[in-house]
Amino acid sequence: RLPILREVEKEVANIRVRNVATVGGNLASGEPLTDLPQVFIALDARLKIASAGGERVMPLEELYVDYYQTRLAEDEIITQVVVPPLPGRSGIEYIRFSSSSVVDKPCVGVATRVTLGPDRKTCESVRIVLGCVAPTPVRARKAEGLLAGKPLDPKLLEEAASLAAGECHPLSDLRGSEPYKRAVVGVLVKRAFPRAYERAQQG
Repeated sequence: RLPILREVEKEVANIRVRNVATVGGNLASGEPLTDLPQVFIALDARLKIASAGGERVMPLEELYVDYYQTRLAEDEIITQVVVPPLPGRSGIEYIRFSSSSVVDKPCVGVATRVTLGPDRKTCESVRIVLGCVAPTPVRARKAEGLLAGKPLDPKLLEEAASLAAGECHPLSDLRGSEPYKRAVVGVLVKRAFPRAYERAQQG
C-alpha cells in the first residue's frame, strides 16, 4: 500500500542492520542521521506508545527533542506506527544523499508529499521534511506555504527550494560543510517534489 516505505527501507544502513533492526527502534533512537523519521512525518504518522502504566498516542512529529533525545519515558516503547491512508491525488517521494558511500548514513534526506486539487494541478496540501540537517527532522513550513494553493512551475519550485535550504540548521562535519548541506537540501527539494507531484497527478 505504501511502496515508498519499501523503497526507503532498502537504503537504511546495511543488510546486517536491516536483518535485526525494527522500525520502532529506528524511530525511538533519536538518531539524526537516518531516513525513516522524515518519511513517516511526511505521511503524518502517529505512534502508539506503551508502558506498564498504559498506552498513549503521539504524532511522530512531536517525538523528537534534540540529538538522540525523544519524549519517550524510560519505561516506554513504540508498539505501532499508524499511517493514515493517503488522500486521492497524492504523491510522496524521498531522496537521500550520502557523501561517501551508499551504505553510509545520509548527509541529507528530503521527503516531499503533495495532494492536488480536483484540477490535478493545484497543490492543495504540501509537506516537505528535511532530515540530517538539524538535531531533529525539520518541516520546511515556509517552502510548504509557498507551494500550497498554486500549480507547480519551475520558478516556484526554485523559490521553494531556496526557502527550504534556509529553514534547516546543518552542522559542518566529515560529511560536508554547512553551506554544502544547504545546497544539497535545495537540490533534493527540486528533485523530490516534482516526482511527488507527478505521482499525485497519476493517483
